[in-house]
Formats: sequence, structure tokens, C-alpha cells
Amino acid sequence: MNKKIYIIIALSVLALLVAFILAAGINGDKNIVSVTKPTPTPTATLTPIPTLTPTPTSAAIKCLPEQRNAEVCTADFNPVCATVQIQCIKAPCNPIQETFSNSCDACKNPLVDSYIAGECK
Repeated sequence: MNKKIYIIIALSVLALLVAFILAAGINGDKNIVSVTKPTPTPTATLTPIPTLTPTPTSAAIKCLPEQRNAEVCTADFNPVCATVQIQCIKAPCNPIQETFSNSCDACKNPLVDSYIAGECK
């Protein structure tokens, strides 16, 4: 026989073997071993810190340590106007007012010291 025919037969047998292995794995054949990565177990559970709803006053509300250390915030839209300390090269550096979606998002910013309810004007 010609060398080309031997190569074609060998490739056909190889293709059938691969198809058999794949089909056995898909159908759950217990004789075929498959390796899967183990699912990592979480080491810590993240619990969201509830967004504090300020009372309707114009007094500034200081950020609490619980808000500063929050790993996640709720996605609610309860806008607050926060005082953000800016970093500048020359003094004086006056803080700016910036609107955040809620108090948790504002207090996660290390440059925010306090906020008031509502959007900045």
C-alpha cells in the first residue's frame, strides 16, 4: 500500500478514538477520568453595610468607621453631597463639594470627612 493510505487510515483511527473519548465523557461514562478544578471555598463572607439615611437637616454628618471600612455598598440611589478634601501642591487647598450616589459610597472615599443629604447645588 501507499504511504498516503497508511497515514489516512492512522488519522481516521485517531479521529474515531478522540470522538469516542469525548462522547464517553459527555455521556458520563465512569471509566473515563476527567480532571476538574476544585471550587475554592470562600474565606470570608462579605456583608454589605446598610446605607445610613440622614435626617432631613442641613447639618453635616460625619462618616462612621463602619462606613469607611465597608467592602461593599448597596446600589441604592439616595444622593448625598460630600465635602471632599482635595490634594494640591500649594496651600490653601479648599475642599470641594461632590455628589455621591449614597452615604456608603461617599464615606468609602478616604478624602471625604462628612456629607449632607441631597445632591450638591
